[in-house]
Amino acid sequence: MPNGRSGAFAVTRSEVQQLVTGFESSTEIGVRLLSRDGRKTWLPMTVECLLELMQAQQSDGFFVDEQDHTSYIIHFSQVTEDWVVIREPTIRGALARCMLDGRPRWPS
Repeated sequence: MPNGRSGAFAVTRSEVQQLVTGFESSTEIGVRLLSRDGRKTWLPMTVECLLELMQAQQSDGFFVDEQDHTSYIIHFSQVTEDWVVIREPTIRGALARCMLDGRPRWPS
């Protein structure tokens, strides 16, 4: 993962669902960093896992952290490190377009 935030922006639950429309549920789209009690674990992230993780969240909105215009990290918690690093090129391209559409920035 690159070492430099270029920007961050908000996405909604429905926007994330749209990003993965058309992909098989078993398609690996990235990795999840889960940090609990000081232990970090990297887990493969499929479309199905992403949708399940998102549904378990109370919030309808999430923030995407852009790293050097090449990597995108969806933050599912501001309390713990619970991120999904998107590696699938089509989804990364869609997230790159989100940077240009005037949506709320993070932190605001």
